[in-house]
Amino acid sequence: MKQDLTDTQAEILDFIVKYIKREQLPPIRSEISDFMGFSSDNAAQEQLIKLEQKGWIKLLKGKARGIRVLK
Repeated sequence: MKQDLTDTQAEILDFIVKYIKREQLPPIRSEISDFMGFSSDNAAQEQLIKLEQKGWIKLLKGKARGIRVLK
């Protein structure tokens, strides 16, 4: 369940799910970074990697919108 996520990771995951429902495609890193108030897109990428390691998403290499929600 979501208890294995930090508050930041849970917020990003919720943003991704809602974004996909609304736009029919996943957000790009800069949209996640803007939403979260991060100073760089690398901060968003680091959190996405952690979400992938925990099995919540799959990152598709070479695609700007390459995020697939698994759970």
